[in-house]
Amino acid sequence: MKSISSIIAAIVFMALTLTACGEKAVTAGDLPKTAQKYIQQHFPESSILIVKQDNDGLSKTYEVKLDNGMELEFDSDGAIVDVDD
Repeated sequence: MKSISSIIAAIVFMALTLTACGEKAVTAGDLPKTAQKYIQQHFPESSILIVKQDNDGLSKTYEVKLDNGMELEFDSDGAIVDVDD
């Protein structure tokens, strides 16, 4: 009986861990203020198409796609990590 309880506990733990991790779409307003300011300052003529929040369990990152084709990545504090065109 104890082994079944252990297996069930492990399955529940894995399910909770997997739901806490992963990528989800969020709004531009969910970006840290520092990231919002960076986009306004460096890309004033562009609009945000998509924002994805990636949570690996330890930290969050944000991937932003602009209507000019630029893709930006920010860390959890809103500091720019990567710029791709």
